[in-house]
Amino acid sequence: MSRRMSSRPLSAGLAFVLAGFVSTVAASAADYGTSPSASPIAGYVEGFGAWESGWSTHYDPSAEGTGTWYDDQIGGSARGAITVAPNWSLQADLWADAEVGSNDSEGGVAGHLTWHGRDDVTALGVFGSLGQGGWESGQVGTAGLEATLSGAHWRLYGQAGMVGGLTDNAASNGERDAFVTLSADYFFTPNFFVSANIGADKWTENTGDTSPETTWGAKVEFKPDVSPVSFFAAYEAYDFKSTYHDTSAYDQGVDSLFFAGLRIPFGVGSLQQMQHAVGLADLNPMFGDTINR
Repeated sequence: MSRRMSSRPLSAGLAFVLAGFVSTVAASAADYGTSPSASPIAGYVEGFGAWESGWSTHYDPSAEGTGTWYDDQIGGSARGAITVAPNWSLQADLWADAEVGSNDSEGGVAGHLTWHGRDDVTALGVFGSLGQGGWESGQVGTAGLEATLSGAHWRLYGQAGMVGGLTDNAASNGERDAFVTLSADYFFTPNFFVSANIGADKWTENTGDTSPETTWGAKVEFKPDVSPVSFFAAYEAYDFKSTYHDTSAYDQGVDSLFFAGLRIPFGVGSLQQMQHAVGLADLNPMFGDTINR
């Protein structure tokens, strides 16, 4: 079961582009070293497996039984950033995840335009994305704002945005999701860090259906100094209370995901440099970055 119980497969075009990007970056990573790089281009490819479990109780208005679900997922992403001016950078994202043994999948493409302060401590930007995911059929898109604040051993990342239906039922039913999220990284060494995130969103349709949610999670990642690959484990969860226009019925529950995976960075000398150079992601709760949303 995916974030919104979506049953729409990703387009063949997205899968083809993602596979090509991964192959290109993996080849470039063959000569990766541990020394810092002044390259204006940086990025990574990532792959993971995940186990999901959740429960939901239906109330009308009293409890009418609890349902549970479990599934395995696989997914991956590719991200690259380039410095286009002394204080400006562009980042491009591709990502996808799917349930094992079914056609349920979601993912998207995104772009970020970021201004960096002269001290290289603060950064402000805008982003947009297109993808598949949600209750309804059709394409959805995201637009939002984001900012980072970095210290010697830590990094804060905040993002706020709006997801909206663009085609088919997602558009005709007015599917929307306003969200805000904050994540924090702490680096014990340049190649070992932990992170945590918390967020909130409110999904709505023009029928009056609505679902406020809270999200939270944590992650640990480590890269041996002589290795071109880093390894991570993560946990993400959200709770929800979905109500239905003019009825007293509602659904309430919690969904949890446990991840294990790896990343191959390029153009950087450490995980801390990677997070600084190409550490942005679309965190929208409908089809965005699975690990950090």
